[in-house]
Amino acid sequence: MENLNECRLEIEMEISGNLTLLETCPEGQAIQNSFDAKAGDEQQKSHIEQEAVRELLYAFQGICGNILSRNELVKDHLRFKMSTEHGGRTLQHQVLHLAVLGTMYQKVNSFIELHSLHGESLFFSALASALRQQLTSFLGLLAHLECQLTSQKITLLQLRVKTLGAKNHLSWLVTITEACKFQLGCNVMSTLHNLMLTFGGNPHALRSASPIYLKVSEIFYRLLKEWLLCARPTDPFDEFFIAITDSQPEASILKPDFYELRTLMCPNNLSKAQINRIMKAGQNYAFLKKILGEKQPLEELHLKLDKIIETVITDADHGVNAWETDGVMHTFLIEMERKISQKLADALLRHGKLYVHLEILTGFFLLRQSGFAAQLIMKTFDMLSAAAPLVSEYILREQLRLAINNTTSPEQEDVHLEKRFKIHFKSQPEHNLGWDSFSVTYELEEANPVALVVTNEVLEKYYFCFREILQLRRMEWMLCDILKSIKTTYRKLHQLTGGERGVLNHMHLMAKEMHVLIQQVLNNILQVRLQVNWHHFCEEIKSIASIEAVRDLHQKYLTSIEVCLFSEQMHEMLDLTIELNDLFQSFMLAFKLPLPSQRHTRDDVSCSNNGTTTPSKNIFSPSSVPKRLEHLRSDFYMLVMNFLLVVKQRPEEDMQNLYEFINLNNFYRA
Repeated sequence: MENLNECRLEIEMEISGNLTLLETCPEGQAIQNSFDAKAGDEQQKSHIEQEAVRELLYAFQGICGNILSRNELVKDHLRFKMSTEHGGRTLQHQVLHLAVLGTMYQKVNSFIELHSLHGESLFFSALASALRQQLTSFLGLLAHLECQLTSQKITLLQLRVKTLGAKNHLSWLVTITEACKFQLGCNVMSTLHNLMLTFGGNPHALRSASPIYLKVSEIFYRLLKEWLLCARPTDPFDEFFIAITDSQPEASILKPDFYELRTLMCPNNLSKAQINRIMKAGQNYAFLKKILGEKQPLEELHLKLDKIIETVITDADHGVNAWETDGVMHTFLIEMERKISQKLADALLRHGKLYVHLEILTGFFLLRQSGFAAQLIMKTFDMLSAAAPLVSEYILREQLRLAINNTTSPEQEDVHLEKRFKIHFKSQPEHNLGWDSFSVTYELEEANPVALVVTNEVLEKYYFCFREILQLRRMEWMLCDILKSIKTTYRKLHQLTGGERGVLNHMHLMAKEMHVLIQQVLNNILQVRLQVNWHHFCEEIKSIASIEAVRDLHQKYLTSIEVCLFSEQMHEMLDLTIELNDLFQSFMLAFKLPLPSQRHTRDDVSCSNNGTTTPSKNIFSPSSVPKRLEHLRSDFYMLVMNFLLVVKQRPEEDMQNLYEFINLNNFYRA
């Protein structure tokens, strides 16, 4: 033990002697100076690094200093530059790499300040508020680093490690800011929704984006709730994708242009069908409340929507998936649509007098009420058979009023029919007959619930059917006149030869054949189709559970009548009947026979009493109409030829050129 201690003392004395020798010799002094210089450099570098760290803490907040100044070459946002005088390139690279956090912070903070001060958007204000809340953690980190810097040194490497999470966080906030800054209204929320899907694989990014998405979606769902339940969202900056274009919703809530869809603001995470469903649901629910006079006719929907919204604005996963096929909002909209539809169907039948209106349309426009058809034609036939300019619209309106009043039931009088029926009369018809320019329309109040079923398109179908069926009635009426007049004329023809009698017989047979055909067509429409379909329609509508079912059933009923109207064949029948009537008139004038001085009744010419049609005993096939018309057209051609031959053979001088002045169709005149 003593030997070991002696050895240790000898080694220490030797080392001490060597150090003393090294300090006194020139070489030793040079080495010492070198060590001292390196120590001074390290100390200076450490001082510069600490100054850089201190300035970086300010740069992170967008504040420039001595070492870090603004790069004036970049105008659109803040970017720092650093002179090489304050350190080498390595230090400069490290500092500028860290200073990017200040650039990102400045981008986010500028967006916050811009939209916090102006208050020009609910969505941007919510987004700015959410971003400010996200920056709180970053500013807290800077305060902690500054406090730590006063008590101990922080190297650039340590600072880089400590701010790595904050840098990623800021980069996600910048991505959100850049993606949303040019969006409009609800698209801010849908843009965040899409970013949430993009960040789906990054849980850290999701944690940053979720609070922002929930904050902004709260605005969207508030506006959506106000629309669905009140149809009047509080939208001071016009950001909701549905706008109200009329200042008087009570008077025009069902007008097609009452609500406007702002396509640029439609959330792109919603399908077109969902957007249309939202628009229709709010409109129909507001209309339902107006009909029933209740603030919450479907209170369970209000409670359910409140719970759903509370879930989707507090749970980002539920919010992102809310509009998927099985999402809570998609499912709720379908349920709301179904319940509103059921309630509307019930309101239509109980409060809207739907059945009465449909009975009126069927009775007067499909001429199911034969008394109305007879009254209308009887009172207006002579006027409408004259040249249109000679017809008084006032007289027509008065005759229409009389025809309606004479055939209206007490229940129908409650809907004020006189104000609903309007006569329209063109001043310049295509032909010289007033029938071609005469039409009747039916008016519903804009807020009448019946308008949900009887739309403008549906009314146009009724008008079309009215014109076509009225023409058939008019042809039947005209042929009845011809047949009755021929019976009277036979008594005046005893002094004439057989040629004239043969033409009249031919004319009589053709008129009877035309009359049978028109009766069969009318019977097929009014008895076989209309009567049966109306009965089925009335039975089925009693068990209807939704407004869509009412529309579909009504369209089916109306289409079944439309398909019976042979538009082309009916026009040909009309032309042929008018030509036959012209020929009969020409025949009477040619042979100086007196025309009937007053309109005959139809009872005795196998035409119906009160305008109703006597069903033909023959089996009628709609497919046979074109062939029968072709036969009648050929037969009429022969009739005209025979008539002209008889006229030409008359010995009277004034009869020789009479055929040139007879008012016949140009085709036959040649």
